[in-house]
Amino acid sequence: MPKYFAYGSNLYMPQVQERCPSMQALGKVYIQDYALSFPRLSKMWGGKGVASIIPEPQNIAHGFLYHLSEDDLLVMDRIEGTDSGAYIRERVTVHHTECPDLTRTECWTYFGVPQDGAPFFPSLKYINRIISGAEMHDLPKDYIETLKKWKKD
Repeated sequence: MPKYFAYGSNLYMPQVQERCPSMQALGKVYIQDYALSFPRLSKMWGGKGVASIIPEPQNIAHGFLYHLSEDDLLVMDRIEGTDSGAYIRERVTVHHTECPDLTRTECWTYFGVPQDGAPFFPSLKYINRIISGAEMHDLPKDYIETLKKWKKD
């Protein structure tokens, strides 16, 4: 089963379970030298910003690792808009927060293709979903505080 690194609204487990019924939760992870950003606007989220990770030396983006079926991965491709060029699915290496035996894992994630004027502020509903997912997975408190700085409505 493919592994998938979620860092945005897919941190919120009820959303991932609805989209990908065969998913299995694996655990907290982070990716080095990346930061969370909001480089795209989304009609689905009220014309406001949606998440991606962007290269940023000496930064860390926290998230969660899931197992998905091949079919669910194709569903995620459709939802993330890989066919329209909104997001690109690529392999990345993440580090496990709590599993010293599995210090690094290669997995899939999605990178948003930046639009002119980025970054954009997310809608309150969208950022609250990311924060809820981060809290659900007990991501670091300082990271959750950083997420809250994106609130603006």
